[in-house]
Amino acid sequence: MSNPKPRLLGGILFVAGTSIGAGMLALPVVTAAYGFWPATLLFIGSWLFMLLAALFMLEANLWLPLEANIISMAKNTLGGLGEITAWIFYLVLLYILMAAYLAGINSMLKTFFASFFHIHLSTHLGILLLVLCSLFMIYLGVRAMDFLNRFFMLALIACYFLLVVFIAPHVQLTHLMTGSLHKRRYSSASPELDNSDHHPSSTMTRISRGASL
Repeated sequence: MSNPKPRLLGGILFVAGTSIGAGMLALPVVTAAYGFWPATLLFIGSWLFMLLAALFMLEANLWLPLEANIISMAKNTLGGLGEITAWIFYLVLLYILMAAYLAGINSMLKTFFASFFHIHLSTHLGILLLVLCSLFMIYLGVRAMDFLNRFFMLALIACYFLLVVFIAPHVQLTHLMTGSLHKRRYSSASPELDNSDHHPSSTMTRISRGASL
């Protein structure tokens, strides 16, 4: 029997990695007008909402057999109509996320090649390279993706603590007391806050596999 600790660590880092969606890059911009304390309340409220949704999905997943997913959960709890609805919305969601990530990473890839190698990639070529790299990682299997995700997550954690250390001397406490929680502003930031967390799209398979240990 394999050691469950590495698999548990990989599962934790996998869920944590998918929880940090690309939308989080825009959170400082969309919440800056509120000020520190109102923005903190918004973050806590959004976190509680996503936690509640994750617990609901966890409960439904644990009631079903192993290897359950969003589609099978919808079929067993909501019937055929729920299954079709889950298929449509899930495919649309994943398509939008894939398109957003390919467009964003392609822009950074083009900038990287232009800055360091003086090579100007076309948009289609950049996206093709990204797709080929993704297909190669899928071909290597879950184990390779698990180790790659661990590497990036540990690097992310290290960069976060370095960021906190280096910007802490520049924090001015007087700036934390400005801003207000305006209803109209909240309505524009709420979708960004709620959609920055993508953990439901990957959590269910990990839970099912972890239950079989």
